[in-house]
Amino acid sequence: HPSTVAARHALACSDPELSLKPTEALPIWVALYGDEQRVFGAEHHSTFGTRHHIGEMRRQLGDRIGARDELTATAQSMRQTLGDHHPDSVVVQLAAAICVGEAGDTAAAVSEFDRLIPLLTSVLGYDHQHTLLARHSRALWLPPGHSQILDRVSDWEVLVDDEVRVLGEQHHLTVAGQQTLVDQRSDWQEALDTQDDVSTELLIEFEIEDRGLEFDEARPWGDFGGLDEGGQDSVAEHAADIRAELQDMMNAVVAAKR
Repeated sequence: HPSTVAARHALACSDPELSLKPTEALPIWVALYGDEQRVFGAEHHSTFGTRHHIGEMRRQLGDRIGARDELTATAQSMRQTLGDHHPDSVVVQLAAAICVGEAGDTAAAVSEFDRLIPLLTSVLGYDHQHTLLARHSRALWLPPGHSQILDRVSDWEVLVDDEVRVLGEQHHLTVAGQQTLVDQRSDWQEALDTQDDVSTELLIEFEIEDRGLEFDEARPWGDFGGLDEGGQDSVAEHAADIRAELQDMMNAVVAAKR
């Protein structure tokens, strides 16, 4: 009877309060899913919710591929039935995107987050926990490398500010974000140091050429060669200006994203 099935669904949703383990909860949801398809149909909101729970249980049990397949299929069905702007639809799409990343395809996950974040912001709100989770996951899985470090660090700067403001400093997402931000800032300083080395070397070459000095092909990297104190000061000053410009660029990007 539909009421019996609905009552079983409500009871299954109480599994966490009953301290059921995922290994105990999963068979309950699987049995319920079969009955809900028969009683309500595959496209009923309760059936979708049950399939979502099955994916989450598989994820908790470490079945990353199974969870990914279950949730991406559920998300696709919900998009077709409910549309992209239904709250339940976007929540399952988010869960599916996270499972795609956890299964190893972080590039596809980032691409999906790029589509989902504006949608989550529109449907649930900029400060909603699910929106923050999507932004956090995207920032976490952006490909590494100095070519994208400006984007990565600025994303974390803004994200952690929002996590502290909305979730509080003790929330697990905020704590994880703060630690990642420390690592990202360290990478940024390393990138600036590397740029300093490159800038200094090029500026030394320019100064040597401008002053008509003999260029030593065997000169070690960063060695001032025949430059006098004035030339060395000029190199140091211009290198510092370049570093300051890069930091100003970072500050401008962070301000723009905020």
